[in-house]
Amino acid sequence: MNLKDNIEVREKTVRLQLEYLRSLLNEGSKAYKNNPNDWKYLMMLTTCEKTLEILNEELNEIKK
Repeated sequence: MNLKDNIEVREKTVRLQLEYLRSLLNEGSKAYKNNPNDWKYLMMLTTCEKTLEILNEELNEIKK
């Protein structure tokens, strides 16, 4: 597989994962609005936030 093909595959994979994450958080938000005493949405947001912070740090290191 050449570089262009590899990049295209990775782009599609990342976009699908981002779309899934957005969908998952939207569903969590709706569930939270229906049941504000449920802590699942807060746990989802906290996990996503921490993981995205780590990812951004790693990507910033790669950019250097």
